[in-house]
Amino acid sequence: MPLRAPLRLLCISIVCAAPALAEEVAPAETAKAPAPEKPVIPAGSESPAAPAPAPAPAPDAAPAPDAAPAPDAKPDAAASAPAEPPGIRFEGRASYRLVLTQQTDLPLGIDRPDRPLSRLGQTFFAEHRLRAGGTARRGALTFDFEVDVLNGLLNAPDGGVVQPIAGTAAQGTRPELADSLRNTRFGLDPNSVALRRAFLSWRSPVGVLGVGATSFTWGQGMLANGADAPLDAQPGDQRFGDRTVRALWATKPLALLTDGRNTEDFTLGIGADFLLQDETGRFWRPDALGGDAARQDTGVSGLLMLRHVRGGYSAGLLAVRRQLWFRPVSVAAYQGSYTPELGVWAFDVTMEHKRPHSRGRESYVAFEGAFATGSTSYVRNLACPGDSDANWCKVRQVGAVARAGMRGPVFSFDLLGGYASGDANPFDATVTSFRFDRDFKVGLILFDQVLAWQTAAGVRRASDPNVTNVPTAGLDLLSTSGAITNAVFLQPTVRWHAAAHTTLTVSALAAGAPEGYSDPFWTNEASAHVNAFRQPSRSFYGVELDAAADYRRPLAGGMELLVGLAGGYFIPGDAFVMDSLGAAMGPSYLVKGRTALTF
Repeated sequence: MPLRAPLRLLCISIVCAAPALAEEVAPAETAKAPAPEKPVIPAGSESPAAPAPAPAPAPDAAPAPDAAPAPDAKPDAAASAPAEPPGIRFEGRASYRLVLTQQTDLPLGIDRPDRPLSRLGQTFFAEHRLRAGGTARRGALTFDFEVDVLNGLLNAPDGGVVQPIAGTAAQGTRPELADSLRNTRFGLDPNSVALRRAFLSWRSPVGVLGVGATSFTWGQGMLANGADAPLDAQPGDQRFGDRTVRALWATKPLALLTDGRNTEDFTLGIGADFLLQDETGRFWRPDALGGDAARQDTGVSGLLMLRHVRGGYSAGLLAVRRQLWFRPVSVAAYQGSYTPELGVWAFDVTMEHKRPHSRGRESYVAFEGAFATGSTSYVRNLACPGDSDANWCKVRQVGAVARAGMRGPVFSFDLLGGYASGDANPFDATVTSFRFDRDFKVGLILFDQVLAWQTAAGVRRASDPNVTNVPTAGLDLLSTSGAITNAVFLQPTVRWHAAAHTTLTVSALAAGAPEGYSDPFWTNEASAHVNAFRQPSRSFYGVELDAAADYRRPLAGGMELLVGLAGGYFIPGDAFVMDSLGAAMGPSYLVKGRTALTF
């Protein structure tokens, strides 16, 4: 029976520029009216989201204090504002980061009944990233540019950290086991060069018009994440970032329609995207078998965004229609190859509220929820073979994240919880497993290491040429690259700003699998849910304890240095049972040194 990959179908090229662009659409530009407030800092974030295409925050820049809302301007404020200086103004930015990790040699599961337990085989990892860009302005025009010059792993075996199983010659392309950025020496490969932004915007009388390449974050970053957070903003490391070519119009319709009389901060954004990269597809990527850059997926999206801001409250609604054509795959039943497709509607709601308190403290609550519905021919089994439009697998996925906390000048507390639906029946005609964006991070070990590498090994087992002549379509999407899927979790975090340049962080993570943790290859072989160790599927992932100490100091010439040390200890639950006696996988540790220079 063909395997069905639990697709993460949702990084839908969602607008991040629209909310920020809309902040530039002051009612005064369409009529005389009070100026809008400054952008609101997302709950749980340590730095305000930079207006796009205004200068994006340097990826490892210091978290900035909360900005107070701008006072209401007088009706003639726009007319009395000083004229902008003539000529082109340019602001450059760049950053370099290096992360060194030492961790447990993780067990990956059993590849074959007659073979010993498979392990990762590598315990030390070195990753780096060089990012550069800048913003140019002239009058009502703004151009924002940013590129990752080098990004990825520096040390890995020639065949990758997780390597395919050797075997007899077989037909069909072997799937990519894990993202090249994490599985190969991608940090030394010219293919790691990635254009993140080349976005031109114009502040017109009817709103902001923009076109070009951009990265983006929506809401809490659960569904779409631009990977702009500094190293010390969260436990795990953001590596990827969602990228798209976008055409966008953002405006404040109430001010526009009432000739400036209605000053309510309500933003409308309408746009179209062409996919460059996200978890589901990439227009241009290194070949899975180590060849030249290839493997094209073609994705287009239409989007509608609504956003309302009033004081410390903001809410947004996003509706996206996405169509994705994957790279042709070989399937014997089709006597050659075919082009699998995905068509999905996604709806995302985000809300947050912040309230200031005495002595510089601030409380906040935030929520983001998403639902996707559609169909795909990339995932298939006997219930939905995909041989006609009527036989495509259905897509029904749900995800949500909520957080609440208190920020202060000395102590901060954050309580984060989330849910990603799983798939209770991998043999039916509906795909229900939701996957968070892989740059949304909780913890250091469970999702970012244990499940990332075990799912990569699951793709290896399912594509073994000794067992499978033509691999099932969609296998590559089983590898999570650290994303949260089939999970419910809770993570409290406490931060102590111990000194002027030093921050200490302690957090705990408890997580479980709503539908039980299972390995697709062994589940297919047994026709029952079993894990990577061929034991009955169970639901408790385990508990993780993490801590970090970070030192951040400004340097001469506007530069800033970050040096930090982080560590975690993961105690596995019954989801990782390894034998019939109930013995679970042993505890895992991770120690990470990180440094970043912003200039």
